[in-house]
Formats: sequence, structure tokens, C-alpha cells
Amino acid sequence: MSYAAVFPLVRTRAFAEAFDYEVPAHLAAAAQAGALVAAPLGARTVIGVVLEIRDASGHEGRVLPLHDVLRVPPVPPGLLDLARRVERHYLSSFAAALTLVCPPVGALKVDRRYELTEAGAAAVAAGEEALGALGGVRLPAGPLPPEHERYRRRGWLRVAYRARVVGVAAPDRALRRGSETPARLGPRQRSALTLVEQAGSIGERELRAAAGLSAAGLRRLLAEGALVSADPAPGAGDDEAGTSAPSTPVDGGHGAEAPIPLPDATACAAVADMPDLLDEQRRALRCVLCDARPGDEVLLHGVTGSGKTEVYLQAAQQVLEAGRSVLLLVPEIGLTGQTVARVRRRFTGIPVAVLHSGLSARERVLAYAAIARGEVRIVVGARSAVFAPLADLGLIVVDEEHDTSYKQESEPAYDARTVARWRAAADGAVVILGSATPSVESYDRVALHADLRQRVDGTRPPALEVVDMRAHHGLFSDPLREALTGVVDAGEKAILFINRRGIASYLVCEHCGHAWECPRCDVTLTLFGGRTLRCRTCGHREPAPSACPICGRSDLVRHGYGTERVEREVRLLLPGVDLLRLDSDVAGSYARLQQVLTRFREPGPKVLVGTQMIAKGHHFPDVTLVGVVNADLTLRFPDFRAEERTHSLLVQVGGRSGRGERPGRVIVQTLDPEARPIALAAAGEDERFYAEELARRRELGYPPAGFLVGLDLSSLSRDKLEAAGCFTAERLAARLGDHAQVLGPGPLWRERGRHTCRLVMKTNEAGKTLDTLREWLAADRDRYAARGVRVVPDVEPQWL
Repeated sequence: MSYAAVFPLVRTRAFAEAFDYEVPAHLAAAAQAGALVAAPLGARTVIGVVLEIRDASGHEGRVLPLHDVLRVPPVPPGLLDLARRVERHYLSSFAAALTLVCPPVGALKVDRRYELTEAGAAAVAAGEEALGALGGVRLPAGPLPPEHERYRRRGWLRVAYRARVVGVAAPDRALRRGSETPARLGPRQRSALTLVEQAGSIGERELRAAAGLSAAGLRRLLAEGALVSADPAPGAGDDEAGTSAPSTPVDGGHGAEAPIPLPDATACAAVADMPDLLDEQRRALRCVLCDARPGDEVLLHGVTGSGKTEVYLQAAQQVLEAGRSVLLLVPEIGLTGQTVARVRRRFTGIPVAVLHSGLSARERVLAYAAIARGEVRIVVGARSAVFAPLADLGLIVVDEEHDTSYKQESEPAYDARTVARWRAAADGAVVILGSATPSVESYDRVALHADLRQRVDGTRPPALEVVDMRAHHGLFSDPLREALTGVVDAGEKAILFINRRGIASYLVCEHCGHAWECPRCDVTLTLFGGRTLRCRTCGHREPAPSACPICGRSDLVRHGYGTERVEREVRLLLPGVDLLRLDSDVAGSYARLQQVLTRFREPGPKVLVGTQMIAKGHHFPDVTLVGVVNADLTLRFPDFRAEERTHSLLVQVGGRSGRGERPGRVIVQTLDPEARPIALAAAGEDERFYAEELARRRELGYPPAGFLVGLDLSSLSRDKLEAAGCFTAERLAARLGDHAQVLGPGPLWRERGRHTCRLVMKTNEAGKTLDTLREWLAADRDRYAARGVRVVPDVEPQWL
């Protein structure tokens, strides 16, 4: 008799440990570590994952048997180990870490079905016709009918449990571009055709979601020959989550056979013969394929437009030809579309899976199954794709690696860049960290650097033209106003960057000084659209006032400005111009985001106003002007990374200009042109910036010279939180001793009705500090919760 340690995957309750279940003899071959099972839990049947198989149970009472092993590809053992590592390093619960590596069970429903045994099949052959009609029939809730129970007792019939994906429709069609182009097309139909042309072939549901295309609009494109059907996308039409028999689970490639070694001598020899590569690209590719050993990182430090993506794809091609799989990470879902299009064009006929938060749970579980079954060897996705169950992973690409979006804010607050290193070390893969502005930590940590100092056309990115706004009044300086007018008159495109949304940052009564604040958060309300005040933290909204509620006067003054105000100023300057805005208010969904990007790429003069969403890796060859409306917003942020972020944003957003045949300009407006990150970005002295920033970090003990752990305490009661913050700081300082410094508690702030404060531990001994905090959380976290105080750890925080 064997026993399975099963961890229930339920969202309504967090369990601290696995439960023991007896493994029936007929399930012994299928019940392996990583298998998903149907198990009784109280009066319910739940889905759980087997952590290990034991010869004996430590439970003293009755041990219930498993109901069944689900026909879902199992979680690879290496990913179970990864979940345990996430739990320990990020001070998370195992339940939270386990959800990262398992398929989303919210899209799975377990049904009871009749299944004939071998004896039952023989009985049907012998003439038991009524029994044969029961095979595969779905059972209602409740006990079995008497005649069916009789079959079960004879050993002819068993109750099987099957997982099906909720809401699956007919198999998804893969669509490709047809030979016809209708004379009249709506904007969403044009967007759909552009996406298909970029991707080569794309699934019907993915296309409709990305372009916002209606069913009627799609039918018209198909009827007029603009689109034609290709083969179904892999795994798209499966009713069950997986078709692999439970006795033959898909091996995730972790801990099985030794991985194919990298670098490969054949791939190294092929680098010299690869056409259409610049010498710098060839050297970078050689660094990845020849110099890097299994588990190594390579920092691909290339200016914007230098062909980093081509290096990724050439390296991916060599890895795929060696029989291994490839993972490409992008910081936000807005970049997945163009990345997937390039990958599909390059690797025609090879299935590519896309993983990001914009997918439904049903779409994610189908993609998980296709990847785990080995049908897909290339995955493109955002942060969570780092946990994709790829077998024999040979290459991980982290594009725009400097981006803080790779760090999850909710628990478990993992960093996908760190997890990528762990996976590479376990699988013998190589990690490429690509960026025009690498994070200071990566720049210092990674030994192998490959530099791309010029664009693919042999030019350098345009220099930043810094404008001192102390000599100008209004949103736009004279140089930016003249340049913007000239670009539009010439039929070209421009981007205006302002890292703030709305019309005005806040409203103030000029007579009495009253400012409108959120009733649930300690922040002022932002004016949106001229009619609504909204909290950028919790979403609270109220109508914009016409008079002050304190003094009754109507002398209301708007302070600060955001994307909507810039949009309004552009309309006044350039009436009738094709103007688009891209911020989180406009791009609330993946489909709307793709609509804006597709429309901006269309020919003709256009102006795009946006936040940092436009600064991340987008390729717009017709853009010849980038204007940074206010470079000081990130510079004055109270964080030790503020200068790094300012330098990175200026270089990144400036890199959107001049990527085509015509040269570009970048105009940066600031009140402090002598500020170090602005001056060095304008001078193109990146190496000097990193050297000075590293020296400053070492002097202050901040990463990479030190290790930080944040601890957020929150409560509905301000008094409780103040007492808890001071008490916690004293207790942790005593526990940590000399190997860590406890900073805080910092000032209290209110967010979504909860008062919050933060403690920060700064240390050079990360292991000891994490061990101490883990023990303290295990002992005291529930006590805090019982007193109304929530404790949330944040290991290696990106924001202070």
C-alpha cells in the first residue's frame, strides 16, 4: 500500500501542509509526484497536486483513498522544487507559490463519469448490453442508482473523475492572410489584417481578442477572402485539459536525463556563416552560444534599435535545432504582440504559445497543457511565463530586463529575473538579459557582457536636446512646439511622453487652500476629463466640484498635468491632427492596447501621447520626434533608484525616435538640466553613469552592495498600526542582531481604507536575514492577524 501527499489547490482557503491519501491499486502507476488528482476534502471533491509518494502515512486515523488521477499533464518535478524555492526566498506560503507552477484550476471542472473495467468490457461482449450504454456517461450528484451500484460491486463499472476545461467551444481556427483586400474596412478589421500579416498565422480567438473584432466583422473578412482558415492551433479545441494518459505523464525535463550541453560546437562554427548580422551582433551571438556555459547569464547591452531581437532569434534557432526549448520574456503584455509576430515569422510552422495576464483562465490552462505535452517548444510571455512547463529548457531571454514589471507586487512577490536564473541553473540553460539600460544590479552582477553600440543601420540613437524650462512658460517650450509643428507638416510621426495621467494632478481652492483628497487613501484626487475626480490608488471617483465645500468660493486652481492635459494642448496647437493617447485609462485591455498601437503604425502624420507604456521596446520606424514633456517626475521620487529610473526612461523613450530612414530628434524638458542622470543621458555617457551609481550604492549599502527586505504592516486602526510598527522594529532589531539594520517604521499612509507602514531590513548576509524573518513570520504572523494587523513581506523590493 502506498500513500500520496496531496496539496489541495483551492482558492477559498490556504492550507499549510499536504494531506495523506491512500493510493488505490489501479491508480498506483499514474499517481506520481506532480500528478493532478481528484481527492475528497470534507464533503467536496477538490483538485490537488501530488507532492510525493510515501510507503507509510504519518496520519493516525483513517486515510481516505484518492478518487482518481486526472488526465491533465502533471507538474514537472523541477517546477515543484521551484515553488519550494520561491516559498523560502520570498517568505511566501507554499500554497501561494504552488499556484504559480500549476495550471489555473479555476478553469477546470471535475466531473464524475462511468468507466468500464476490463471485466465490464468482457461482460458487454458477453451480451450485457445495458452495461455498455453506461460507458462515459456523466453522473449527477448523489448516490448511484441501484442497478448501477450492482454493476460497480461486480467489478464491471467504476466511477472515474475527469477534468474538463470550462467553457471550451469548438476547436479554434488558425487564420492567415488571404489574397483579397476589401474596398471598405473598419478600423478593427484593418487592425485584424495587420496583426495577421505580422504573425503569418494566428488563432481566431486570439485575433478577435487582440483586434476587438466582432463575429460579424470576422465573417465578412472570411467571406471576402481577406482571411482564410489554416490548421487549428495546438491544444485549442481540447475538451479535456490534456489528452495524455495518466499512466504516461509528460516529463518536464527536470531531474530526468542530463540536458543537451550548451554551447554546441556546431552552433559556434555556424556563427561565422550567419548572413545579415553586424559584427557586433555576431560577437554577441558568439558570447551566447560559445562563451556562456550552462546556467550562465549574458548581458546584452545594446542601444535602442541595435538589433537585440535578431540576436535573440538567431540564438533561439540554434537552441531549437539542438532539440531544446526557448522562453522569451517581455515586461508587459503590450509587447507580446510584436514579439510573437516576429517569432512566428521566423519560425514558420513551429507552434508558439503566448502566456500573459490578458488571457482567460481557460486559455491559460489550454496553453499549459499544450506546453506540458511537448507540442510547443517556444513560449513568449510576460512575467508569469517564467513558470511555463517547458521541457529541456535551453534558452531564456529576458527582454527589457531593467523593467520593474518583472517584479510581482502581490504575494508571492517574486522577481521573474531571479526565477529565470534559478530555472537556467537547474536546466542547464543560458539566460540573455537584454536592455539599452540594464539595471545597476545586472550590470554589476553579470560577468559576460555583449555590447551593441550602434543601430542596425550603422547610426547612433539621436542625442537628447535638453531644454531648461526655467526660461519657458507653459507645457511646451518653443523648441518642442516648433519641432512638433514641423514633424506634422512633414507628414511624420511624433511621441510625447509624460509619466502621469489625467488633466490635473490635484485641485486646490485658491481662497482657503482646501485640496480634494481620497476618503480611503492619503492621496489627492486627480482630475480626469475635466468632469471627474478620481483616486489613482483605489479608483474612488466623484464629480468635479464647481465651488469649494469649505468656503463656497469658485476660485479652484488646477495644479500639475498629465496625459489628458498634454492631449488637449496638442489639439490647440495642431487642430485636426490624428492624435492618440496611450495610458492605463485608454489601454484597459489587451485588445484596446493593440488597437492604439496598430492605428499609430498606419501611414500618415500622427501624434501619440503616453506614459511609460510607450517607452518599452516598441518599434515605430516613422517616428522622427520624441518630446519628454517633464523629465523631473521620476527624478524627485523618494527612492534610491530614482536617478537610475530617470536615466533609463530618458534613454528608452528617446530611443523610439529615428528608427527608420529619416533621422530623429529627442527634446527633453526639465527644470534641472544639470541633474546627473539627465546630463549623462544627454551626453551619452552610460558607462560613467553606471560607475558613479555603483560607487554611490556601495557607499550607502544599497543593492547591489547590499540586500533589502521590506515588511509592510497594515491595519484598519491607525493606533494599532503605530504600536505594531514600533514593536515589530524593536523585536526584529533584537532578533537580527548585527547582521542586519532595521530602518523604520516609515511614515504611515492610508491606502484603500487601511493604514500602512513599512520596515526595511538592510543587510549583507541575505541568508541569515531571510532565515530569521522566516522563523519570525511562522511564529508571529497569525498573532498579528488575530489583532487586526496584516504583515506582508517584500524580498528585494523595487520601490521603497
